[in-house]
Amino acid sequence: MYYEQPALLGDNLQSNWLTEYAPDVLLYASLLEATPFLKDDERVPVWSEMYNRAAQALSGQDMGRIMDRAANRSEA
Repeated sequence: MYYEQPALLGDNLQSNWLTEYAPDVLLYASLLEATPFLKDDERVPVWSEMYNRAAQALSGQDMGRIMDRAANRSEA
């Protein structure tokens, strides 16, 4: 297992790992960060909860992959 920062988006790169595999996490994180600037503070808990759910789902998928790789398999 290793950690890598996703490629940064720009004019020449329109997608990366987050846009391909975790667009909901990216969306809710963006909404959560933008809400205070729009002075719409009553929506912060909504976006925070949705972000937390999406992040936990992504984390659960990652743990499932890790556990699957660590499983001992015997040839039948």
